[in-house]
Amino acid sequence: MNGTTATPVIDTHVILGDGDKILFSQHGGPYSYGRRHMPSRKIDRGEASSEDAARQLFEENDITVVIDGGVIVARCDSFPDR
Repeated sequence: MNGTTATPVIDTHVILGDGDKILFSQHGGPYSYGRRHMPSRKIDRGEASSEDAARQLFEENDITVVIDGGVIVARCDSFPDR
């Protein structure tokens, strides 16, 4: 060990359901290429987890959501077909 303090990393994982369906994304980068996962990302410093999750859904899945009192309310007709 080199005596430095570890910096914690906090992730947001999004579970978005529609009836009996759950949204999964597919990795496209070198890490776990092609595997399915729930949308997730590391939270930016100073950003609320709900803001981060909303941004992740839009950037990676083209789903726009509304944050109401810290809770994400999804407003989409259906999941993207990709």
